[in-house]
Amino acid sequence: MGCFWSRQGCERCVHCDRKAVNNLVIIDHVCEICISRATATRTHHVRSSAGPKFGEYRCSSCRRYWTSRLCWPDKYQMCKYCKKPTLPYQYRDLNFSDTADSSDSERQEHEKNLCQMCQQLGYSCKNFGKKKKPQTTRKSKTSASKIRHAKKW
Repeated sequence: MGCFWSRQGCERCVHCDRKAVNNLVIIDHVCEICISRATATRTHHVRSSAGPKFGEYRCSSCRRYWTSRLCWPDKYQMCKYCKKPTLPYQYRDLNFSDTADSSDSERQEHEKNLCQMCQQLGYSCKNFGKKKKPQTTRKSKTSASKIRHAKKW
């Protein structure tokens, strides 16, 4: 490991720049203090249900801020401008006012290509948990009437 003052064998934490000395363990370039702080902040949010939440996002690279009523706490949304994945920094359960139809919600449609949940599901996460009706082929009335007329001839 080398001397305390030398740079030989000295591994540092990428977050807090602490050196690996004495009992401080560094795993994948992150010290155990930063790991324990990160897990403490993650467990602060209580997940009451598995459905979508109202979330607030802030892109770390371009500083863009946006909100989403289809936020999944453990899934990212891509920033529109710099195309970097961004996790929600704050989220809460949906209120009735969040889901009520208004002109603002119609104007800002949920973009499926920027949402990780939509990409994983293969369809819009608005429909998550809803039972899909099996698609049946319907015969139109005109085609049925043509078949009846054809049998008469």
